Amino acid sequence: MNKEEELSDEIARLKQEIERLKAENEGLGHGMEKKKAVVAGDMTDRGIFETEIKKIDMANGFDREEVKVTNYFSVKGHQLRMGQVLRCSFCSIILTAQEKIESNNKVYCEKCYRQEEHDMSKDEYKIMLCASHGFTSTSLLLESLGCAVTIQRLTGLTKNEAAKKLERLLDEGYLFQHGILFKKIRVSSKGEEAMVAYGQVYRDEDCDVVRSRLSSIRVSP
Repeated sequence: MNKEEELSDEIARLKQEIERLKAENEGLGHGMEKKKAVVAGDMTDRGIFETEIKKIDMANGFDREEVKVTNYFSVKGHQLRMGQVLRCSFCSIILTAQEKIESNNKVYCEKCYRQEEHDMSKDEYKIMLCASHGFTSTSLLLESLGCAVTIQRLTGLTKNEAAKKLERLLDEGYLFQHGILFKKIRVSSKGEEAMVAYGQVYRDEDCDVVRSRLSSIRVSP
């Protein structure tokens, strides 16, 4: 057998081997196919934004696979985006713009704000909304006579719940009583500061219902 015949036989053998490999990998890969995938990153409070993984899967028809891990998430589950990340002035945890509480030229996470400044529950915040619009009555009698709209009607709290939380807000100085004979409850400067801060926290539908009810009622000065 001369060299040309040997070369021809080798080419034929290689072609057969290629066909065999194609048959084995049928349905698995199609030879140097580029595959892309995007997956979400883990929950983290560290400033990692994006990473990319590239590999060649030799057992799968020499396919090239690219996996991109998208922006990581803050501890509250919001996606971190470059240029929109802040740190709490106290514990340094990473926050997105929608998670931060900004007060007195400082940035707080919710936990630190409650510890360092004011601790106010959602129900108490609802009562503060009512008080800021002039509604502080819990008297069902006055409501039945058409002389008042109760906190209960506006917030959905029971009378006992409303009275208890109203008392705490007065004791803590978020509200104060104004007048001599006919005392009226007003929001203090401390209460106004807390309301601005918690307006950044309580932005859900529950509080929007209270805001809507308040905006639909006219208050005489």
